[in-house]
Amino acid sequence: MTNPQTVLHAWASLPPEVRDLAAPIRTEEQYREALATFEAVWNEVGGQVDHPLGSLFELLRDRITAYEDREHPVRPAPAHRVLAFLMAQRGMTQIELAEVLGITQGNVSRLLSGKTALSVEAVRKLAAYFHVSPEVFLSGA
Repeated sequence: MTNPQTVLHAWASLPPEVRDLAAPIRTEEQYREALATFEAVWNEVGGQVDHPLGSLFELLRDRITAYEDREHPVRPAPAHRVLAFLMAQRGMTQIELAEVLGITQGNVSRLLSGKTALSVEAVRKLAAYFHVSPEVFLSGA
């Protein structure tokens, strides 16, 4: 069990630069500093889940993400644009997508142009095929 008094004493004796690592990011300068520190920690931690700097990695990641979400929100994209992006990432053709969905290439063209909405079954197939949450096709504007 953590002794609160021990934590308070240890926290107060930390250098200000270290204490600042736990504070919310409020400015672009703090953001750039956090990114630089994050990169240094990333280079040390690598993919080691149990690395001694793992909790610092998570703290920095969460602070940076919170700042980015607040200052640079990303609006959801329409399903047909998400689908086009995923296809481009894989170098996938409309004919290949038609085979995945079990529909004609003409219907794929209508899906990609936004003229036809994705069916629930198509969303399920696409989510499984691209290894994404079905929500990515449902949350767009």
